Amino acid sequence: MNATTELAASQHRFALTSAQRRIWYADKAGGECGAYNIPMAWQVTGPLNEALLERALQLLLQQHDALRTRLIDTGEVPMQYILAHADFALQRVSVPADTDAIQAAIRREARMPFELTSELPIRGTVLQIAPEQTVFLMTVHHLVADGWSMGLLLRDLRALYAALLHDAEPRLPALPLRYADYLAQQEQTPETDDSNGRAYWTSLLREAPPLLLPTDFRRSDQVQSGGDCHHFDLDAQLVEGLRALATAQRVTLFAILASCMQVQLHRYTGQSDVCLGYPAANRGQRRTQRLVGCFINTLVLRSELKPQDIFSTQLQKIAADIAAGRQHEGGDLLPLMAKSPVRALLNFNPYDQPSWELEGVQVQTMRRVSTAAAFDMALIVSDNAGAMRARLEYHTGLFDARTAAQFAAHYCNVLRAILAEPDAEIGALPLLDKAQARRLLVDWNGAPAADAACPDIYRLFEAHALARPDAPAILGGSDPLTYAQLHRQVEAMAGQLTAAGAGPERMIAVLLERAQVNIVVLLAVLKTGAVYVPLDPAVPDARLTGMLDEVAPTVLLTQRAQQHRLSAYTGRLLLLDGPAAGAPAVLPPVRPMIHPQQLAYCIFTSGSTGKPKAVMVPYGALADHLRTCIATYDVTAADRALQFASTSFDTSIEQMLVPLCAGASLLIRPEQVWSPMELTRELNEHAITIADIPTSYWHAYAGGEGGGLAVPSLRLLLTGGEPALAARSVVLNNGVRALNAYGPTEATVTCTLGALVNVRFGSSPFVPIGRPLANTRVYILDAALQLVPAGVEGEIHIAGPRLARGYLARPELTAAQFIPDPFGAPGSRMYRTGDVGRHLPDGSIEFLGRKDQQVKVRGFRIELGEVEGALLQCPGVLQAALCVERNDAGDNELVAFVAGDVPALSAAGLRRHVQGLLPHYMIPSVFTFIDSLPLTSNGKVDRKALLAMPRQAPGRTAPPVQAGIGPDDKVLAGVLAIAAHIAGANDLQLDEDLIASRGFHSMQWVRMVAQCNIEFSCRLSVRDVVKARTVDGIASRIRPYYQPKQ
Repeated sequence: MNATTELAASQHRFALTSAQRRIWYADKAGGECGAYNIPMAWQVTGPLNEALLERALQLLLQQHDALRTRLIDTGEVPMQYILAHADFALQRVSVPADTDAIQAAIRREARMPFELTSELPIRGTVLQIAPEQTVFLMTVHHLVADGWSMGLLLRDLRALYAALLHDAEPRLPALPLRYADYLAQQEQTPETDDSNGRAYWTSLLREAPPLLLPTDFRRSDQVQSGGDCHHFDLDAQLVEGLRALATAQRVTLFAILASCMQVQLHRYTGQSDVCLGYPAANRGQRRTQRLVGCFINTLVLRSELKPQDIFSTQLQKIAADIAAGRQHEGGDLLPLMAKSPVRALLNFNPYDQPSWELEGVQVQTMRRVSTAAAFDMALIVSDNAGAMRARLEYHTGLFDARTAAQFAAHYCNVLRAILAEPDAEIGALPLLDKAQARRLLVDWNGAPAADAACPDIYRLFEAHALARPDAPAILGGSDPLTYAQLHRQVEAMAGQLTAAGAGPERMIAVLLERAQVNIVVLLAVLKTGAVYVPLDPAVPDARLTGMLDEVAPTVLLTQRAQQHRLSAYTGRLLLLDGPAAGAPAVLPPVRPMIHPQQLAYCIFTSGSTGKPKAVMVPYGALADHLRTCIATYDVTAADRALQFASTSFDTSIEQMLVPLCAGASLLIRPEQVWSPMELTRELNEHAITIADIPTSYWHAYAGGEGGGLAVPSLRLLLTGGEPALAARSVVLNNGVRALNAYGPTEATVTCTLGALVNVRFGSSPFVPIGRPLANTRVYILDAALQLVPAGVEGEIHIAGPRLARGYLARPELTAAQFIPDPFGAPGSRMYRTGDVGRHLPDGSIEFLGRKDQQVKVRGFRIELGEVEGALLQCPGVLQAALCVERNDAGDNELVAFVAGDVPALSAAGLRRHVQGLLPHYMIPSVFTFIDSLPLTSNGKVDRKALLAMPRQAPGRTAPPVQAGIGPDDKVLAGVLAIAAHIAGANDLQLDEDLIASRGFHSMQWVRMVAQCNIEFSCRLSVRDVVKARTVDGIASRIRPYYQPKQ
């Protein structure tokens, strides 16, 4: 007996190796759901001798120490020992000859967890289906085996069974190294030994970002969950091409597969810094190559990728990075990835499941099943010397089967593309096939119109005024108007404007408080063929002066109340309440011809630099939009519509012109915004059938005292401007058609419409924005202007005849935002919105916020609207908005502003609520309560004003921390003391995320569990504390089971 064997035999207990610790911790954190089982299944036809198979398995245990391993619970990381002898019993289960029943039995066995403190880490089961028809299942826990080991086990099992079948003595070659010896050697390796490349991996993984794959369902703090597989093949022709490319490029086949995977992850996420896991056998010692055990290590390939990079160049770099990583394949990477775990893995095997034979029977390998996922996605490719077999294992808590199949198909497309052009830019490699591209470009876009709309918009209104002069046009107020009365006022106003110089391409600025005169002015400007330029009376004087200077209007229409603000304006002024107001004017006998490209209106929107932009919309675009809306909304002369929006907001143009161009009646909201009860009263009093209100107002209305929108006459409700919360639609009465509208000013008000219903995709709290209107095309593109697949995020681009001409006097900005349409006719344009979205499986679009509102917090990309949606689901919250501030350390943190039933709300309560809906990194650091959200004149949340507001009830627990602990709360005090000791800090906060702020890693969580279980006599799991993440959260999980010591 050599010295190592003596040491092993005398010690009996061994520490887990670094590879085993990784698997043990991940299994515990994931709830021991079978993710680290290695299941194999074979269909056996013929007279299987089950008694001999059981005897062969018994002998297999005697040959390989790892299969006789047991764990000892030490409170923290367990120890292991090897049984001198262990009895093995083959399980036998009768199963009907039904495919579904057989698969269900296989899945049950595959996902059944092992209790490694009392069970062997190997199971064998025979499914008895019919005489001479069985299925043999063998499941081994990953803690004692890896893929290499499974090949060794099957080779030995075959030899043992054959020997027993022929009554020969079953003998296996002696092993050059026993498993116990190997474990003892590992214990003798000092922690300071850097032979495993600790310094290399520390440097490589410093500040590595998490992989942010787009998911079908919201990611939770659960480490792992259910899993499934999508199987597919790489045909022989494709594989032959890949081998030839590998030879030509002097790289391994794995390097090509890994490079294509990195490209696809880059294209799916938009991330330029991508981390991919890949396994290494980690059997550098020759003597370990015949040893069954867990040696495998998951290494990380970290790549910097940009759309313009050449694939072949990236291939060489990735090949070199893989080779460098394998030089340090023994490294323990788990502590380095506490904040950013590997989420995608690529494994290339010389076999998928080792081919296997048993003498006297026919054995057919069955496809691997997956019932739990250790990674978000793991692609396993097996080389069978011809065509390759592949399976994509995926996390069913994040992805559905359709997404997995699409991912696999796109991977194959990338492989084919690099064979066709290995020197292509990676941003230009096509992910989509022709059918998928057609679905995105044609099937899911608006149908093109047969002809162009008549650009003479005024003619539509005038036709109704002449045909139905006594029909009501303007409702309510002190001066309701019929169509004939409105027509006369418009004609008179048009005469004054013409006399003042109005005409094609002439700017007519309008600075008026809300009143029906706004409608008169708008129609009069359209009659003259001039350009309508509404200005917001609420803007500061300096901003107003700047707008007037930029527009240089032919005439400014205003009222005496605004005159004092116009000292710097030197152009022509027309006071509508001045002494000359209403003076008759003679119109020219011939009206100007309206050209589709002639400007109809110019409207200011906010700019990212703080300087407003003037968007120029032509008559043809406006006419097409009005025609589409009238048809889409089914507007008739019987309708009565609400005009709600500010006249400086482009929605007001749609709200005024759609009803009047269809012969309907219009109710104008006064300057003061109605309360929910007032809105309900007004809608009922005037029997309104169509109402269009901002989303922020709708949220407050639907969540407050609006009476459930009890308006029997209402048939159509529109809302837009911001993401709409699905849960707020429950107040809608049956029979009301409710639509969620989306569209930037640059594409003429509304581009897409979706049903405003309490239906969500996955766990998103918001209603999708639907599909494009007729004659509108929406593309979702990546940074290289390539179509992204359905489900993948990209920037929303809009094309079609309703695009604006551009920005007034801003040619550079116009050229940057209105770019050539690569999918349209030559010379056509598209508008890049700066909005982020993705296509859902039904073709509708999910709005994911502004690119400039997607913030990064601790490396995670966060859409502010998603957090706001979670807050709005909290009882008592009527309004919520999120902002980002830098804390004292210079890091981004989320600040939540909440309005609602403040006495019933608390920062702690809100935090607990959103912790149940959002992953840890999306939880706001600060909660501030306010009376109501400040809005811009366009009805959107004013985030700059929010950050300038005084703060109340900050969500942090202010030092000293003990101030937040009641005198009798021994649990909270005890958990805080344990966490502070493990973190080595005395300034922990009760609601502090221990991973994000203190970098808690696996072993620290294990210590946390062990010490809490001892202190409070409870049975916390690693999964419990990882999900809780805060001192307060961990304490709340202990309290139901805590019994104070007497």
